[in-house]
Amino acid sequence: TAAPILRCRDIHRAERFYREVGATANWSWGEGNPGYRSITLCGAEIHLSSFAGDAAFGTAVYLRVPDVEAIAARLSDLSVLT
Repeated sequence: TAAPILRCRDIHRAERFYREVGATANWSWGEGNPGYRSITLCGAEIHLSSFAGDAAFGTAVYLRVPDVEAIAARLSDLSVLT
């Protein structure tokens, strides 16, 4: 299997966002910035990193989900979608 790495500026903010949209935490390395996290979202493992040199800002990941409308509604409730 593969686990995409998504670059973030603030590991705590990124982790909080993904938990709010339903991700679960697997493991973490580092307590502050920089830091590295493994999460599971929609059955897929995704890594979050605020380390320079890990991945690139603007990386896209495509996840197949059973109910995209429910996820869109959740993001809308969180004011992520406008």
